[in-house]
Amino acid sequence: MEIQEHYQKALKSLAEAHYQFEAGRISEGSETIWQAAANAVTAVALQRGWPIDELHESIHNAAHRLANELGEPRLSEQFSIAQKFLANWWNQFMEDYEVARDRLAVGLFVNRVLSLIEPEHSSRPE
Repeated sequence: MEIQEHYQKALKSLAEAHYQFEAGRISEGSETIWQAAANAVTAVALQRGWPIDELHESIHNAAHRLANELGEPRLSEQFSIAQKFLANWWNQFMEDYEVARDRLAVGLFVNRVLSLIEPEHSSRPE
């Protein structure tokens, strides 16, 4: 997938996760919000020419590298929350209040990361 495809998939997944959470489909929403974060990180990593693949370790490393590069430790925290949703998809351990609070943090992460994509790759209206 190219940068633009990951960018668009991140946006679509974020919107879909919101719908799933609102419909009470917490497990599905947890997986989908993770996909939004992973696609956002992948898009930025591709743009920067960083090594990236579909493995969680690769995405994890790129997310934390980005946070360090930008001097924004909050991005690392927000990405860790996205990883928590991935674990929740498998184990359904998050309480309702955690889902409500933490999905907002992941949404902020996705939007911040996508804001770094050069306009020619985003196809997001200016």
